[in-house]
Amino acid sequence: AFQAQDLDVLKVQVDLVTVNVAVTDRAKRPITGLQASDFRVVEEGLPVELEFVDSDGPASIVFVIDSSSSMGNDRWKKLRGGLKKFLAKAREDNDYSLIAFGDQAQLLAHGVNSSELWLTFNNLQPTGNTALYDGVVLGLDALKFARQRRRALVVLSDGQDNRSRRTFLEVQRHAAARRATIYSIGVRASEAHAYRASFEVAGEEILARLASATGGLSNFPDP
Repeated sequence: AFQAQDLDVLKVQVDLVTVNVAVTDRAKRPITGLQASDFRVVEEGLPVELEFVDSDGPASIVFVIDSSSSMGNDRWKKLRGGLKKFLAKAREDNDYSLIAFGDQAQLLAHGVNSSELWLTFNNLQPTGNTALYDGVVLGLDALKFARQRRRALVVLSDGQDNRSRRTFLEVQRHAAARRATIYSIGVRASEAHAYRASFEVAGEEILARLASATGGLSNFPDP
């Protein structure tokens, strides 16, 4: 039998635990300006006092963009327009990283401003298969070196994975380790408005699960 002195004891002092959360109204519009008093957090049935709520200031944002062939033509045009509009409205002191994934995931820019991000994005052309999970894991790794305390990963894709070496469970584990929030945007084609193929529906379910598992939001705007 083991004696007490034979056991190694590991003690860890946890100073701060970060909880990512996104709040929307019934129309799924984000609610901003919330304070610590607006939340109630419990651990094993006991209330936990919040030290602070950090909801303002610059952010490090990692864009994980689907550049596979399924994103060509109409979808790519819509993605490009949405990204351009976002960057025009975002805070000037944000910094950005860009991951693109087709047959494989690649880090194309890290910690750059909006102008540099846009120039890098404009060199992309949709081609190849879809390594979605590999792209998300690479994006989560990039967040490890983010400068800002407020950080998020934004996935823009039609949600179809047919190339990754990684799995959905691996993505979940990486997100938990990085304490990262994933926001996913499903890019729909105009011709799919009246009839949406089963593969597109399945892809959107994957994107929704990625976001909900990390306290983020998913959005699937009409074409």
